[in-house]
Amino acid sequence: MNRLTHSIKVALVHWKLGAEYEVQYRMNFVLQIVQSAVRLATGIIAIQLVFGFTTQLGGWTEPELYAVLGIHVLLGGIMATFILPNMFSFMYEVREGELDFALMRPVDSQMFISTRQLGFWSVVDIIVGIVVLGWAFAELAETIGPVDLVLFGIGLICGALILYSVWMAFTTTAFWLIDTDDMATIITGLYDAGRWPIRIYPLWLQGALTAVVPLGVAITVPAEAITDRLTPTAMGTLILVTVVAVTASRAYWQYGVRNYSGASA
Repeated sequence: MNRLTHSIKVALVHWKLGAEYEVQYRMNFVLQIVQSAVRLATGIIAIQLVFGFTTQLGGWTEPELYAVLGIHVLLGGIMATFILPNMFSFMYEVREGELDFALMRPVDSQMFISTRQLGFWSVVDIIVGIVVLGWAFAELAETIGPVDLVLFGIGLICGALILYSVWMAFTTTAFWLIDTDDMATIITGLYDAGRWPIRIYPLWLQGALTAVVPLGVAITVPAEAITDRLTPTAMGTLILVTVVAVTASRAYWQYGVRNYSGASA
């Protein structure tokens, strides 16, 4: 417990320093706003195009799809702010032989690797996602109850943990693979597929986005909680996938560290 507390304190210090560093480059804030606006506009236009020809998509109404979009943007913002800068930094250190300095620290190595960097301006995506979700909540207010909100919160936490675990497992492959850019592109593409409810996809793709690379279920199930679609089976599946993903990524990381020979080998 003391080691965990120490690791958390170290992470908070890193985030504070990261924020102080990022705010020096305010032009990045402008660029982030532009990027977030483009991504949001693309998502909204796609939904508008769909509902220009129909009143529902696979049983999902327009406000419900905005809920999915909001979750997609929010979780993507959380990843871009807290996780992805660390993942890419880790892969760079493995290639350049600089990882030894991080692994020798008296803190949990996985937590240290995962919390050293902060993409501060990506918090714009978190704000945008919350705003879109707020609009969807307002449109769906009549069908959302207290239990739905609790399940939505649990689902959102599970979704974030799944996304982190997938990226952690992918990043760990850098111990053995030099070039992981193609894999990053694949994961990004699969995450983009989560912009739509996975229930509208063919069964084989639903299975892939649930069991193989569970990015789709991380977004769809929280949305189902606030659209009166969530079943006990879906919630149980999300929790089970979360436990398996977190446990597996942790075990894979520890295996990678044990077999890492270091820059001096």
